[in-house]
Amino acid sequence: MFDGTHGPDTTLQYAFDREVEQGMNVAHAASDPSVLETLEHFVYSSLSDASRLSGGKYTTIYHFDSKARTMDLIKSECPELAKHMSALQMGHYVINWKAVPAMAPKRQPGGMYLTRRPFSGDLQMPFVVPDKDTGAFVKALLNVPPGKTLVGVSEMMSFSTWVEIWGRVLDVQAAYQEVSPSEFYKDFPEPLGQELMDTNEYMIEFGYTGGDSEVVYPNELDPHIKTTSMEEYIKTEDWSSVLSEQ
Repeated sequence: MFDGTHGPDTTLQYAFDREVEQGMNVAHAASDPSVLETLEHFVYSSLSDASRLSGGKYTTIYHFDSKARTMDLIKSECPELAKHMSALQMGHYVINWKAVPAMAPKRQPGGMYLTRRPFSGDLQMPFVVPDKDTGAFVKALLNVPPGKTLVGVSEMMSFSTWVEIWGRVLDVQAAYQEVSPSEFYKDFPEPLGQELMDTNEYMIEFGYTGGDSEVVYPNELDPHIKTTSMEEYIKTEDWSSVLSEQ
């Protein structure tokens, strides 16, 4: 993992440093005695420590490791704040297709909509609807003592199942297709494309949370928590930009 000792060599390494710096700015502000005297709970948005949990196999997944590195620094540099800290690891944003065209279902000449990804359709994904469910996750953390790491997942399912629901709800033919990482990421700029390929390999081999035994899931904190099902999300989302494709 890049630690910034000799200066960044790539844009992603620079982004790693910047995210750690910004996270620690927040932590140091929250560690001010005037804040700590009334602070009850500090919830930090993080992701799994890919470098550590993969045993050093995946050391360039910067957008995961930067958050994990910040958590480690908070524990070592801001120990009083760390006593109040919990972590929220958000799952796979179901809205990513809006920002990344390659992730949107694509209409084929015969009318079928094809969703492509560079992994098996059987891979279980922690889908999350961030604009609807983040508040419920944070509330669940605030209702228990600090020290928990919660995976923010609205509904866990395979991508193939997600595509089946998508087609059924919208009453269109839909299918999932696994493609090679090089094919899927061919239009992504480097080094971002390579980092995302490494992220996929990490998830396939170790799981989204890297096999971390300390994480908990929403219904483990609150059996009555209300999250958005994928069927509900698909029903309420605006798919006009996808369905109008010719």
